[in-house]
Amino acid sequence: MRADCRDLAEKDRVVAPALVAALAMKEFAHQDWPNWRLHRRGIDLADGLFLEPLDFSRAQVPCSVSFARCTFRQEVALDDVRVEGTLDITGSTFNAPYRMARATLTGGFHAEKAKFERGLFAEEASCTNWFMDGAEVKGCFDINSATITGQFSASDGATFDNAGSIAVEAHSVRADSWFMDGVTVRGTLSISSATIVGPFSATQGAIFENPGQAAIQAHSITVGSWFMEKAIVRGSFGIQGAAISGQLEAESASFENPTGDAILCVYSSIADGIILRDAKVTGGINLSSTVISKTVALDRCEVFATRHRAISLSDAHVIGETRINDAKLYGHFHAHRARFDGRLSFQGASITASSVARSRCQISAELARGYHEIDEARQDRCKDKAISLVEARVDGRLVLPEQCPDGIVDLSRAHCDTLEDRAAGWPPPLAKGKRACGARVCIAEQSDVQHFILDGFEYDHLEFPTGEEHDTGNVAAARIRWLTSQSAQHLVKHFNPQPWRQAASVLRAMGYEEAAQAVAIERRVRQRISDGVSPFQRAVSWLLHQLADYGFNPWKTVSLAVLFVILCAGVYGWGTASCNPNMIESCEGQAAFTQVRFGDIEPGKAYPELNALLYSADAFLPLLDLGTEPYWRPNTSAWVKLPYPVLTSFDRILISENFPIGWILYILSIIETIVGALIVAVAVTGFTGLLTRDER
Repeated sequence: MRADCRDLAEKDRVVAPALVAALAMKEFAHQDWPNWRLHRRGIDLADGLFLEPLDFSRAQVPCSVSFARCTFRQEVALDDVRVEGTLDITGSTFNAPYRMARATLTGGFHAEKAKFERGLFAEEASCTNWFMDGAEVKGCFDINSATITGQFSASDGATFDNAGSIAVEAHSVRADSWFMDGVTVRGTLSISSATIVGPFSATQGAIFENPGQAAIQAHSITVGSWFMEKAIVRGSFGIQGAAISGQLEAESASFENPTGDAILCVYSSIADGIILRDAKVTGGINLSSTVISKTVALDRCEVFATRHRAISLSDAHVIGETRINDAKLYGHFHAHRARFDGRLSFQGASITASSVARSRCQISAELARGYHEIDEARQDRCKDKAISLVEARVDGRLVLPEQCPDGIVDLSRAHCDTLEDRAAGWPPPLAKGKRACGARVCIAEQSDVQHFILDGFEYDHLEFPTGEEHDTGNVAAARIRWLTSQSAQHLVKHFNPQPWRQAASVLRAMGYEEAAQAVAIERRVRQRISDGVSPFQRAVSWLLHQLADYGFNPWKTVSLAVLFVILCAGVYGWGTASCNPNMIESCEGQAAFTQVRFGDIEPGKAYPELNALLYSADAFLPLLDLGTEPYWRPNTSAWVKLPYPVLTSFDRILISENFPIGWILYILSIIETIVGALIVAVAVTGFTGLLTRDER
């Protein structure tokens, strides 16, 4: 049967539903047409007007049915119908609910440019293809548990409007592909637990609008790929527990959810990576506990946190490269315990901690609610952080921003193969013993919200040891400057030696031996002046620094020893020359040194001659006998008369011209013996490496 009512008056376009049902089910009988039969194209009615309900429920329709551009004023019921062919309602208008639950179509369902004023309900329906391009649905579009062996398409300006509630309910639906390019959905698109073999596509400026609530809810979905290029989502996009065998791509898209995370893709698996280049996100991107292969591309994206996190990859596993290059984050990058099997790059990124961004009015001062109290507490602890990679592992290169983040960079217990950083990206250094933030970013009365946390951070190689790409300057000064970018907590209050040891170890392994020693020496100096060090420990540390640079420079010890021996020898020589026993007036006939082993000299042998330099060296070296010091001792009875007072104060003499030179030489010899034992011990331990064993 074919009928085109386009040119008829409205009263002549009225069609009786019973007639159509009888024809469709081959139950029509009339004496004027005893031999009637269905047209090869089935029921084909255009521009008809139905004023009564149309009920095909549980009917067996042996042919295709087409109601093009028809108007249905009453309910259409096609529940449990079976159509051997295609159901075409292109351009039709339905003023009452349209129902086709559990309908079975051996062909496709066509509803292009159709208008559904009170919803479309097609739970558990099945067909080959489902086309709703340009259609308008007011109320709920319910396609739960439907089976579509081909594609579902609702593109070209299709509209689903059920604001504040579920606009599209496609729970557990199965389809070969799903297209909503250019669609507008007001309300929630609920497509949880669905299975889509091919792509889900909502590009070309598709709009999903449900502010303050879920705009897209795709929990536990299995899909080939998910495309949302240039889409606009107002409300949350939740895709938890998803299995995406292809790519999740939302390049140049806009996501806005001031009440929480705008993109929530957790506990999911994505085989071909996530592409969010040039996206603008208000509310945060949460990719926690997700396994992502190939790449995570967040280049040039702009993210405004509604609480404290801008991007979260905590406990995630990225098998490939992760790029946040040239991005702008107002809120911190959070990747605790994450694993990156490839490069993690923040090259050109600008990152501002949420506390700093709020103080500058860059993001809203009103905080969104966390998922629970524990989540809120965790986020609050990170409000001053810009990058937080606590216990993260980067099996590749970690590229930090060239511009210093306005917030804390926390690398606690993280690990990377190669660290690529630049001096321009380091926080201002903290001067020795200082606690104030100085040139660093401060908020209110807080002393410092711009520093590195390097506690337990491990790396195998420094791409730019000096912090400059083409500079081979002072490596030691550069890395010491980097290490002093830590907080006063780890430099002064509770000094943390691990970052210094790690830096020295890596520099030594790279061949920068002198730089490694300089870092190790500076580490001990900083530790010496930190809190909690006793005066005795501080004194010993200072002495080791002055004598041997903490064992790294034993030749300095030798040089000081030689200088000390020569100086003492000069004093001994002066004393010997001042007390000439042949001149009674000099020391009343007393010599400065006296013989102490005259009786031990074998007959016929001369007594060893006194040599000031040999005597000094013999006294200085505790285990070496040069044959001088055992035979001579300073004569404490020797007093020299000086030609002038040594020290005066106004009109009185504090030290007279009678000077006890013998006692002075005796005391000096004792001091030299003690100092010699100490310096020799320091030199020996320096040369044997005992003082520097903690650096290995």
